[in-house]
Amino acid sequence: MRVNLKALFIAIAGISQFLFVPAPSAADIHDADPTAAAKAAFPEMDRLVSQRLEDFSLPGAVYGVVIDGELAHVATFGYRDVDRRIRVEEDTIFRIASMSKSFTALSIMLLRDDGALSLDDPVERHVPEMKSMPLPTRDSAPVTIRQLLSHTAGFPEDNPWGDRQMEVTHEEFSRWLSAGIPFSTAPGTAYEYSNTGFALLGRIVANASGMPFPEFVQQRILDPLEMTSTFWDVEKVPQQRTATGYSLGGGHTGFAPGDPEGELSVEEPLGDGAYGPMGGVFTTAHDLGRWVGLMLSAFPARDDEESGPVLRRTLREMQQGNGYPALSVTRDHPAAALDASASVYGFGLGVRRTCEFGRLVGHGGAFPGFGSNMQWSPETGAGVFLMANLTYAPTSRIVGELLDILHRNGVMKERDAVPAPALVDTASAVFRLIDDWDNRSARNIAANNLYQDRSLELRRDD
Repeated sequence: MRVNLKALFIAIAGISQFLFVPAPSAADIHDADPTAAAKAAFPEMDRLVSQRLEDFSLPGAVYGVVIDGELAHVATFGYRDVDRRIRVEEDTIFRIASMSKSFTALSIMLLRDDGALSLDDPVERHVPEMKSMPLPTRDSAPVTIRQLLSHTAGFPEDNPWGDRQMEVTHEEFSRWLSAGIPFSTAPGTAYEYSNTGFALLGRIVANASGMPFPEFVQQRILDPLEMTSTFWDVEKVPQQRTATGYSLGGGHTGFAPGDPEGELSVEEPLGDGAYGPMGGVFTTAHDLGRWVGLMLSAFPARDDEESGPVLRRTLREMQQGNGYPALSVTRDHPAAALDASASVYGFGLGVRRTCEFGRLVGHGGAFPGFGSNMQWSPETGAGVFLMANLTYAPTSRIVGELLDILHRNGVMKERDAVPAPALVDTASAVFRLIDDWDNRSARNIAANNLYQDRSLELRRDD
């Protein structure tokens, strides 16, 4: 007898769609030890980064691998100070530029969870200077906090101009806001990356919390996570551990193997002012590993006790797309395979889906003197980050290559699915029906449309 089991299981989906089982703890969700598999990949990953240091004339770099919330590997390369031949170490401090946006976004989410604000609040409710700002069209709605978080507020793209505004004072920023920020689109109608939007989010955090933005981040995020080597204020960064930022002579910013030209020149560090919330963070590999681990700890959804400093569901909310997705289809050369990915911005984090890796979450950072990138896979629990001390270093490309090595070594496998007990019971009942049909049992397990779509007698005959 031939039985279409797929059709039979789909037929009882009227029951199963309402069932959910809390996933097990991270330690129980892999059928093999991913850390052991990753260890086999680390030597190849180290060799790759060492080669890329040479290819792209990077003074120094550090990268790390996070597996199931824990920093599994750190490796350092090159020099934090080229002239004095001081090598990069695991506690060397790098500036991570726009990767800072995820800290700002989490600050907003914490205040939302506290009840101090709503993501759909008009920004002018928390930033009075915005009340007099003219909107781009008569039918435009006021800018909301949610739109700032997802770069859909209508402000124009401001890279790399925004980098150079780090030292703008809070008083001057207030004058800018009062005079009116230019719009490129109506709020809520398009995605356009805005550093100014995240400067505004920092202002909202300060006004809603009643304390300076860096102080809020320190008390609510850095201290609870024990990120003791992460700083916002350039004046407080321990200079004896901080990487010197460099640029290649001539302002060269286009990278290909063997392409960079010119001598390294030192970039003086940018200060920290009203634009700090968009890119001010200095940190180390171990602290950044904690940050990536925190983001990964939100997956999968489960019954475990919350360990803070933020609810897991809030972290997951940051890592889902908002606004306007984009499709990218490229190939490295005419004979290469197509590489397709769909991307969208979450809250302070980018979200994309690729054919090879599934969903990836993360962010890049590019500043005068520094380049950085972090990416992780929520469904597999694996993540990689890299920090380098060269302007606009091609860290995104290198992190992508490192993820590819993990993937080839079997590390990035999706966690095993755990079915709900009710689904297991129903599946057993279906198999019993196949061996020994009973009309009463068949009715008990059926969705209410099953025998309306195809009669019980015909189901039985099938």
